[in-house]
Amino acid sequence: MFDIDGVYNSKNERIWAPSRVDADVKGGIRQVHTRSTPCGSEIRKRQVRRQLDFSTRWRKAAYHRKTQDWCRTHLPCFIDKDHWPPNSPDLNPLDYCIWDEFAGAINWDLVTSNTAFINELKRSVKKIRPEVVFESCASWTNRLYRLKQANGNCLNK
Repeated sequence: MFDIDGVYNSKNERIWAPSRVDADVKGGIRQVHTRSTPCGSEIRKRQVRRQLDFSTRWRKAAYHRKTQDWCRTHLPCFIDKDHWPPNSPDLNPLDYCIWDEFAGAINWDLVTSNTAFINELKRSVKKIRPEVVFESCASWTNRLYRLKQANGNCLNK
């Protein structure tokens, strides 16, 4: 796929680039999985189970009326659940651009244990380029465009 912003996105077999040539340079055509890894599949299943368990527990608490009221009172820039966009990968810059940058910064050869993984995450998050985050957010939605126009201040509802 091509985009006028020319944002590179390698997740879900989509490459965002200003031209076909740029997409090919950035790996536009490639084999997704080189070989099967049953051990990796089992680890992935466990991670998904943990994540689903966490997300289902969190979802109810985040939308609870008392939680929403507390956030509205204590957080000056709070956007309530009725005004926040739906959970869509196309609306969330973390799902594509920023996570891709983060994963690319991790030296996976150093990840040999849980502690090593945590240390590598801490080191790698510092390597995320601010311009990548800015470009991702600037092209996200009209809400973020308005936030930028307001110099980062709260949006008027």
